[in-house]
Amino acid sequence: MAPLFSIAIPAFKIDFFEECLQSVLRQSYQDFEVIIVNDASPDPLEDVVSKFDDSRIVYKKNEVGFGGYNVCGNWTECLKLARGKYFMCIGDDDKLLPDCLEKYVELIKQYPDFKIYHAGTQIINSASEVINLQEPRPIVESSWSMIWHRWFKMRATFIGDFLFHTEFLKEQGGFVWFPYAWGSDECTAFLIAARGGGIANMQDFGFQYRYNDKSISNSRTIYKEKIEACAQKEEWLKSFLREAPKDTVDLIYWDVSCRGIKDHFGESFKRMITLDIKANCSIGTILYWLKTGKKYQVSVPAIILCILHGLS
Repeated sequence: MAPLFSIAIPAFKIDFFEECLQSVLRQSYQDFEVIIVNDASPDPLEDVVSKFDDSRIVYKKNEVGFGGYNVCGNWTECLKLARGKYFMCIGDDDKLLPDCLEKYVELIKQYPDFKIYHAGTQIINSASEVINLQEPRPIVESSWSMIWHRWFKMRATFIGDFLFHTEFLKEQGGFVWFPYAWGSDECTAFLIAARGGGIANMQDFGFQYRYNDKSISNSRTIYKEKIEACAQKEEWLKSFLREAPKDTVDLIYWDVSCRGIKDHFGESFKRMITLDIKANCSIGTILYWLKTGKKYQVSVPAIILCILHGLS
């Protein structure tokens, strides 16, 4: 009999991997499988897995790694192996709170027809200390509300705080692909919520996202790749927003988002240029952005301001 939940851990780094796996296996609700896909890591992840004699663990090692650029590829490998009705994909350094799945069961009972659910998130550091909290969300909302809150209220999103209906996610083509999965989490959530009638949000914390310098999202060496991913995300969202919703309230969210998309991404581009100059300051970096900025519709005067802010 298939389990209710498939919890995927696309794994590469060993640093917090054992802590991550322990947090899954210690769930108060036990009807789940754990899918671990080792992306050809040089770390001895098998040694960690072998510590746990648990038949719910499904382990696979890729012969050739997808790597950071195509991290979505490993997410997809996990999804292919999923047998559970609901699918969750968490980082190898993240954690589930002990009653996360139990709270999801309660939420699904309340809103059984939705295809996506969300758990409140705590931000933790390397010592697993809570250093921040994700903002509260309404118990039910639409995709258009999600987009507006993401852009205009700087709502934080992580792939691990979403729970998807497995077959529905597969039917919609799986995860929305961008380089380094930069925006893949939020756009996949927007898509599934739009096509699945909305999203139900847990009114409590269930997931812990670990902020650390080793994660791809916090890397200071790939800002050029991130801004290209951001440009691809802008084009995807322009296409996604072409069709207006029918609901009156959603129509307001949609209209404001459509009018704000250029400014939102313009600010994102300038922020990443500034961060790249700050982290990788050199004549080459400055000349690169003076030459390339127009590709992302960032004017020369705006780039000069980015340079000044990056050097300050």
